[in-house]
Order: sequence, then structure tokens, then C-alpha cells
Amino acid sequence: MKHYFLTGVSAAQKASLNEQMVVLTDMHIDGQDGIMLDEENKNFALKFLGMSEKSQKATTYAGIILVVYGKAEAGEADQAKPNAVEVKRRTLAALDADHERYRQLYMAACSSRINELIAQNRQELITRRLTIEQTQKALIRELRALRLTEGRSCGMGVIDREVFLSEFEALVSVPRVKDIRVEDGSISVYTEMLFADDPRSGKRHELGEFVIQFLTDGQADCVRWYNLTRRVNAGRDVQQAPHVYNSGRSCLHMIKDSLVDLVSEMQFAVAAQLAIDFIEQVDVEEPDGAQLDKWPEPISAGLAADKSEPNLIDVDADPDKSEQAPDELIANAATSQQAAAGQAEATGNSTEPAQ
Repeated sequence: MKHYFLTGVSAAQKASLNEQMVVLTDMHIDGQDGIMLDEENKNFALKFLGMSEKSQKATTYAGIILVVYGKAEAGEADQAKPNAVEVKRRTLAALDADHERYRQLYMAACSSRINELIAQNRQELITRRLTIEQTQKALIRELRALRLTEGRSCGMGVIDREVFLSEFEALVSVPRVKDIRVEDGSISVYTEMLFADDPRSGKRHELGEFVIQFLTDGQADCVRWYNLTRRVNAGRDVQQAPHVYNSGRSCLHMIKDSLVDLVSEMQFAVAAQLAIDFIEQVDVEEPDGAQLDKWPEPISAGLAADKSEPNLIDVDADPDKSEQAPDELIANAATSQQAAAGQAEATGNSTEPAQ
């Protein structure tokens, strides 16, 4: 955008231009004092002062042009002098245009700074979360070592097969558990259909069948919940359950400490029961739990589920989804979470906070 430099403008003339709300800036260029204006303000200023432009010259600054002007001829001056209506119309139009331009620049500058702060805080939270998870893993190792030492002092062996077999049988017998899969570093518990009752309406809502993955080394809060039936756009975009983010993490911190203790003691049967109860016992007084009514009511036997609900994301549409291994579920959840975060950044909406 070009700007124009006018020299020889007196203080009285500048005061008059300021009264007409001409946007100008005092400048010192190439040893001369003057004012700098954009093209519209320059043309109006020359008219108002009874001057006409004679020629233009380059300055040492790219984009700033020196205007050589002189007194307008008699007929030209009469024609050039703006009347009161033109002055008002031009002033309001120029003000609106200038204010809009500066408004946009102001908003862009503020938004850029806010986005920068959000990115910094998010990275700081991620770094702290990783540190906490590493500390948590070390804590679980220490707790297990302590319990082994206590057991050996009481005459128990390091590996008690009977205890482990008993715990596995208890895990299989947990109500609403239909399958168990054990892999290196994780135990995946597959559930039957889980429901939650809304005390506000007295209605029952169908949440879905879940795979609850216990991470035995203690990483990532020790547990993840993945819905094999549906995910819902409720209080946040794409939730696995009313209190569970798309990543599989719990929204509530109170459940995490209890599960960490149980996993460290390898009490997976109790941990599984607690994890199932957590899904079914929704706290509707909590912001995420208050969105329980976004989840569908159970359908009648023999009827197909209504896929037209805009907040439902049908997992069954992918026939391979329910057979995915926990690692694939984690990868898919992470991908969905990144996509949702990108969309939220573009629209200015928040999804899941960094934890």
C-alpha cells in the first residue's frame, strides 16, 4: 500500500485537517518535516487546503512518495473545495474504513498472542503429564517391590500361581464382563452392553459395549476406556462415555488414584468392577455427566438403531472396529483426537484439554 508525504504543512493547517478527522502521521524524511497520509486522505487534504497535486517524487523509503503540490487555480480551487456534505460523508466513510482495518489488525494481533500462549501452555501440560506418568510407573514398581518383600518376609513365594489363577478367575467372573484378552503390558476387559440411568428424567441410556484396557506398567493413568458401539458428541466432541474423552482418558481425577492403587497391587478384578461402575454411575451434576441425555435410550428388541441422530458416531458402521486390538484402538483414538483438535483450533472451539 502506497503512502504520500506532504511537506510545508503548517501547524494551523494540520489542526484543521485533524478537525476534519483526516488520518495523518508526522514524519521526517530526507531532511524534511511533513505529514504522511494514504491516498484517500491525501486527496481530501489537498482539496480541503485548496491545493492541487503537481507531481510526485520518490523518497529513500520504498512505498512512500513525496507529493509536490501548489495552490489550485481559481476555477480548480472552487471545484476542489469540498462542501460540508462531502466532508461529512468522506469523514464517516474514512473513519469506518480505518476503524475496520485497525480493528482487524488488532484482533489478528491479539488472536496470534493468545494462540501462542495456548500452544506454550499445552506443551507445558504435555511435558508435565509425561513426567507424572514416568513417576507413576516408578511408583508402581516400588509398590510392587515393597509388597513382594512383605510377602517373602511372611514366607510367601515371589510368584504364587494359585493367587494369580484365583485373581484371573475373579476377573472373568466380574458382572458384565464377557471376555478377557491378555497381552504384553496390558489386560483388556471386554464388557457387555453398559447402561446409565438419568435421575433427572428417570430414563435409561444405552452407552455401549466397551473394552477397558489396564496398562500393567502404570503408564497413562493405568486405564483406558474405548466404546466399541458408538461415540457421542456430547459436552465435548467425540466422547467414549459421559466421563471419558475420545483418547480413552477419564475426565474425572477421583477415579484415577483408586485404579492406580489397584493396578499396583494387581487386583484387576476389583479394578474392572470399579471401571465398569464408573461408566454406568454417571454424575449428572458434573458438566460432562450433565450431557448424559445425548446418549440414546435402549432400542426395542428387533429394531435397528436410529443412525440419524446428529450427535451419534456409529462404530458398527466399520465391521472391523469391534475386533480391533487395544493398540489399534489407541492409535485410532489418538488420530481422531488430533483431527478434532485441528478442527477446534480452526473454529475456535475447545475439545479435550491437555492433561
